[in-house]
Amino acid sequence: KDPELAAKEGNAKRQLLAALIQMPKLYESVSRWVSEKDFGTESAKGTNEAAVGSGLNSSDAFYATVARYVFKQLKGGNKPQLADVISCFDTTEQQEKVSALAAFELPQERAELEKFLTETVRTLKTESIDETIRSGDDLQALQEAINQKRALQSLKIMIPG
Repeated sequence: KDPELAAKEGNAKRQLLAALIQMPKLYESVSRWVSEKDFGTESAKGTNEAAVGSGLNSSDAFYATVARYVFKQLKGGNKPQLADVISCFDTTEQQEKVSALAAFELPQERAELEKFLTETVRTLKTESIDETIRSGDDLQALQEAINQKRALQSLKIMIPG
């Protein structure tokens, strides 16, 4: 399947977290563009009540929780451990979603992986910027969001040697 199409059709949050869990070295290539903040706000551990109350869906809260853990580990120079991510959740359904991240099939060829990451990061960051624009009333934050969106047009993720 074409990586560009997969990135647009699929869930960019899921795809990027799967890539970072499976290949932590990719953090170096994507951290300039994406942070855990781009994954939304998490709810209380193991529940989705806070997410529902804030208008977020449970998927947003789930990925925000996973992203917080994964990015914290990667920033500290550690490899995210799947068992530790799973332990952040109380329900079997959520734990299975975490396990599925480790089984997600990433492109094997370097050029295809770079294309996949570029499209996935562009999609995720665009969603995050659009949310900032929709909810923002701070003129400076809006201008920064517009500048970031413009910069995304030339985005090309490269994986170091």
